[in-house]
Formats: sequence, structure tokens, C-alpha cells
Amino acid sequence: MTFELTIAIPTYNRPDEVFKTVTNLITQLNTFVNNTEVQIVVCDNSSEINWKLKKFNNYPSFKYIHNGVNLGQGKNVNKLFIESDGIYVWVLADDDSISSHAISTICEEIKSRKFKLNEIAFVTFYTGDKKSSNLWINQPELERLTSSNTFLNTSWPHPIFISNNVLDREKTIRLINQYNLDVLINDTYQNSVLSFMQICSSKHVWVIPQTLVWDSHRDKFYQVSQGFRVKVFDLMKLRSTLAKCTQNKLFLKQLNKTVISSSVVWGFVFTQLSRQLKQQIIYTKNMKIKELLFRYRFLLLVFIVMRYKFIWELFYFFLKLFKPAVAINIRNESQNYLKQSKFNFIHQTYD
Repeated sequence: MTFELTIAIPTYNRPDEVFKTVTNLITQLNTFVNNTEVQIVVCDNSSEINWKLKKFNNYPSFKYIHNGVNLGQGKNVNKLFIESDGIYVWVLADDDSISSHAISTICEEIKSRKFKLNEIAFVTFYTGDKKSSNLWINQPELERLTSSNTFLNTSWPHPIFISNNVLDREKTIRLINQYNLDVLINDTYQNSVLSFMQICSSKHVWVIPQTLVWDSHRDKFYQVSQGFRVKVFDLMKLRSTLAKCTQNKLFLKQLNKTVISSSVVWGFVFTQLSRQLKQQIIYTKNMKIKELLFRYRFLLLVFIVMRYKFIWELFYFFLKLFKPAVAINIRNESQNYLKQSKFNFIHQTYD
């Protein structure tokens, strides 16, 4: 049976969270007139079977797959596309919240006349969290049918977040096979790679100007290194992987600039935090050698800036003059981390 949309959920050792998410989805589908158009597929990397989810097996459009071993997030995402029966696949994190009209809105959009007249491989929408109006980007001027180049120039961070990407299933599978992605990459940013490959190989993307998902990250506790990993090192790895899968040199150049500017921002953020908290804030346990070497170089630069406070003040002065957006980012990141780390910095941090 072919569905209009598959909601694909990769999960690992979060039995309660994914059960809550699936329960909410099915509750929403039961109020959705055309619920037979939507399928839910869960691919579970956990060692133990989630018996709570097994009870949904009688639901006609639900599929639970227990891998038995941890395939890694990348291969788990790839497998979801293989196991899905939808024309489009919406990859959803196992612990994010969706709006009460998310499913019906996405289905209505991909069935609209204007949508059908164009060959669309990537659909996105706005995402929020409980503490801000929008976590990623809110560009009201973007048309529903937006050229891929315009989207990459103005709103490219959208696909970084796993839960707001809807991809053409068949085209995604072709890309996975064409570039042997099961071998090339098996990391947390797999979904981002697939999304960017779709955007770079398409003329247009489809933007739904509504907030349909709320990110759960703000309610979690992370070490500060998680923010560094996502905003600097993962972007480096993303750029390196995409260089092997796309010829869009302008976008790759844009990613390079972002990595450099992010490194500057985080260098100052770490300096501020280290000075005020007076403790080591980057941990190196279980790191890969390549990442470890990069972080040691990064820490050396941070140490130099910390050692000579006037260097930090001088650079920050010029940033405020010539790059005010970067200076504001540094201030905001530092304030957010300090606020979250008020009681226990190691375990309670913002991401």
C-alpha cells in the first residue's frame, strides 16, 4: 500500500519518549479524516524491544522495526526510507512535539495544485521551542515555491534540524545508493546531508510558513561541548561530506564561511564562560582523533585569549564595530549558557 506521507522516527534507548510521540501522532491521525494517507514507521536501534510500541502493530498504518543492534543514526535514517511506503517521508525526532494540525497541514500542502505542478523533492516548515517564537529561521518573505538557490542563500540552516524535513522517498533512496551513503557516512547529521543533497539537486523547495514542530532540546541538559560539536565540528563534517556529493560550490563556500565565523563565536563564548566559571568546559572523553586534534588547537587559541584579557576586549570591540551580529551572537550564547549553568554547569547546559 502506498501512502501520501510517512512519518519516519529513528530512535535509540528512549522507550518512553518515542511511545509518547507515537501515541500523540496516532491520536492526531484518528481525528484526521484522511488518516489512511499517512503511515508511521519507527526504526529502533535499542538493544531491547519496545513492548509499548508493539501494541500499535494492529494499527493499519503503523510499522515498528527493531534492529536488534545499534546501526548508528545514519544507517537507521537510511533504513527508514527503505522501509517506508510513503511518496514523501517526514523524518521526526523521537522526542519533539508537533502542532495539533501538523499532519493535516503537510498533507494538504503536498496535495495542492501548485505543488503538483512542480517537481518538489524537499519540503520544510518553521520550528519553534517553548522559550522563543522560532528556533531556526522565520522568513515570511519566502514564497511557498522558492528556488533552491534562494533558499540556500537565505535559509540554509533549516535542514540542520531533523524534524522539519520532508523528502521525496524515491529520490532519496537513489541518492543513498548513488553515493553509497551507507558506507560514506553514519553520523547524527545524516538527515542534513540527505536534505541538502535534495535541495542542491532540485530547482525548487516548498516552504510551509507555519510553525509545526517544537524542539525538545531546550528542556534537556547537555554538556557545553554538545553545542560546540553541533555548531562547529558537525558543520565541518557536513561540508566535507557534501563536497563529495554535490557540485554546488557556492553553497560549500557559504558553509566554509559559517564554520569560520562559528569558530570565532565559540572561541569567545568559551573564553567568557571559562573566565566566569573558572573551570574546564570542553571534555575530550570518547572523542575521535581528528576531532580531538581540532579541539586541542581550538583550546590553544582560547587559552591565548584567556591569558591576555586585552586581546579578547580588543577583538570584541572590533566585532561590535564591524560584525555586530557576531558580537550579539557571542553575548547571547554566553548569557544562555551562564543562565542554564547556574546550579550545575557540567550537566545543566543549553544547546
